[in-house]
Amino acid sequence: MGFISTEKINYDLFIKNYTPESSYILGLLWADGYLNKKSNAINIECVREDIDIFYSIFQKTGNFNLYYRNRKNRKPQGIINCSSLNLSQFLKENDYSNKSQSSPKKILSLIPEELKHYFFRGWVDGDGCFYYNKKLHLMEFIMSGTYNQDWSSLINLCEELNINYKISKITTKKGHQHSRFLIKKKKDIVIFGNFIYQKNNFGLKRKYDKFFPIKENHENEIKKRILCYDKNNQLIQEFDSLSSASLWMNKGRNVSGDINDCIKKRQNTAFGYKWEMIKN
Repeated sequence: MGFISTEKINYDLFIKNYTPESSYILGLLWADGYLNKKSNAINIECVREDIDIFYSIFQKTGNFNLYYRNRKNRKPQGIINCSSLNLSQFLKENDYSNKSQSSPKKILSLIPEELKHYFFRGWVDGDGCFYYNKKLHLMEFIMSGTYNQDWSSLINLCEELNINYKISKITTKKGHQHSRFLIKKKKDIVIFGNFIYQKNNFGLKRKYDKFFPIKENHENEIKKRILCYDKNNQLIQEFDSLSSASLWMNKGRNVSGDINDCIKKRQNTAFGYKWEMIKN
């Protein structure tokens, strides 16, 4: 298929001469882009604070249109769009008109390996969420999709990076259906985050700011060792984390909270042992 260059959009950046920005935009459009079936319009709409950030990235690939609108009982919205026969056709050929049930494997096969993380970053900025509840010590990464979403591209990435994941399909009481791609283990969340945020850290800072404390917590934890002593203060075992110590106890449940209470001197022993945490 031949593409005609215009002054408005640099098509080459989306079809062959990929850049960090164009790769990111392709990921973002996979998440939140809309192709008009009756015209050649390409649109993305979201809250104004995000659209302003996105627009500065879009402008590095051409002259896109930007509009704002306010609707009752909703946050101010922004819309980025363009009307382009060539770009619209290219996106449709790569499953963007059927992305609710497809995998982005076609477009990912075109993006160079060293730029793929920008695509995933754009996808995450559209559909992903890092969650950290310090009080409950709960950390998660979630990607949301349709009930029949094809997650194979994310599955392939996680298997390449040796990341554990879970996919669930949910039907609410009101009958709404969706699926979730979930990463729960802290070290796996950090591996995934480090992958998408390598180099040129542009995009939604608020999402990176959700990831950073998870990464910081993990890095601080791996700098520590957990020591287990008997009641005579003889060293029994050494662990690299509370979770490792919990598994060693073989109680059939997570007992890291009890061990941590002992480390913090809230109690003298936990399961007949004394516990201590030291920094490497």
